[in-house]
Amino acid sequence: MRSASPRRPRRPLVAFVAATGLLGLVSTTPAADLAVPLQPVADTANTATVLYYTKTKNWSSTYLHYAPDGGSWTAVPGTQMESACTDWVKNTVDLGSAAGLQATFNNGSGTWDNNGGNNYALGTGTITVKDGVIAHSDPCADTGTGDGNQATVYYSTATSGWTTANMHYAPAGGSWTTAPGVGMESACTGWWKKSLDLGTATSLKAAFNNGNGVWDNNNSADYTIPTGTTTVKDKTVATGAADPCAAEEPDTGAPTTPTKVTASATDTSIVVSWDAATDDTGVTRYQVTRTGGTTGTVVTDVGSTVHSDTGLEEKTAYTYTVKAVDAAGNTSPASVEATATTGEKAPAPAAGTPLGADPRKDPVYFVLTARFYDGDSSDNRGGSQHTKSGNAANNDPMFRGDFKGLVEKLEVRPRSATPQLRTRTPKSL
Repeated sequence: MRSASPRRPRRPLVAFVAATGLLGLVSTTPAADLAVPLQPVADTANTATVLYYTKTKNWSSTYLHYAPDGGSWTAVPGTQMESACTDWVKNTVDLGSAAGLQATFNNGSGTWDNNGGNNYALGTGTITVKDGVIAHSDPCADTGTGDGNQATVYYSTATSGWTTANMHYAPAGGSWTTAPGVGMESACTGWWKKSLDLGTATSLKAAFNNGNGVWDNNNSADYTIPTGTTTVKDKTVATGAADPCAAEEPDTGAPTTPTKVTASATDTSIVVSWDAATDDTGVTRYQVTRTGGTTGTVVTDVGSTVHSDTGLEEKTAYTYTVKAVDAAGNTSPASVEATATTGEKAPAPAAGTPLGADPRKDPVYFVLTARFYDGDSSDNRGGSQHTKSGNAANNDPMFRGDFKGLVEKLEVRPRSATPQLRTRTPKSL
């Protein structure tokens, strides 16, 4: 398989949007509730320790094929990764002056995980790649179970839905771990576990994160955790707790096989879809395996029941199978095959030709505002806080109108052959 520089994202189609009376809506959400994508993070050491999750791939060997930012790719298949701990392999890369690397993974025999053709953009430090998800974590960190005081911490991600959990902590009187802390191990569905040797300390301070900059630090107060077994769930700490996974049998059951797999081609893209699989604990994602073309076998992790495969070779037959994966890493048997043949690459639009339709032909214009006054009080609405806020007493509804007559307030004025959308000033805002 040949490697190329990572693909640049395609530019989205440019669309006309007519907006008047724009009201900015700003909300503050706790950090733990946000899904923050990973950005490459610079590290003064300029090394990257990459850990790759192998349970769902079931490869006998794993290779890291990479290129430091601005540098050359390793020779195919790359560098063989070594065992790190159960279900994980690792490799440490010296990046020189680079601040990150592009990476793909393979089994040394032509089966690749290249992040759906986009490669994995990794930074520095310790990084995990698990079923297509990147995080800063070390699931194989050894925190010791020596002769000191012991603390076993269970952390619940059932509400947050995190796919990785780190514990950043400091024993009482001691120093904090280096952020993001130590990786926790999956204990059972929705629970992560870490056992710590605290030495002579009898408690610790802790915060948790998903390895991508999303934190649960107990509303900036951190969690105080004693020795023994403790559970932390939805900001509630239970000390001297029972093992939340003790009564749960290990999940060894695989999901059902995805059915009704179809593949349809348009130009050099293929869309694959299938019916959802089922599992006693829930399906978390799917593995789509593609064969065909000159790039070998490619495995892509997908979070839905539709996969769009783009940038394929022209007039080439591709075959797809799908497996379902649950939270414990159990995989279903592969589905029946679905095959589609690509056509020719779509021609580029002629110079000067608009990519979209003439906005003057659109029947509806959307305006992003909740308080546009259209002059018709009959369609004003109050909202749940209408009376409590005092708006009702002042005849000032929280939501003014449903944009009735708004299209009549818009006009199109040509200028230099480019349509210009304008609005007449409303009577009141």
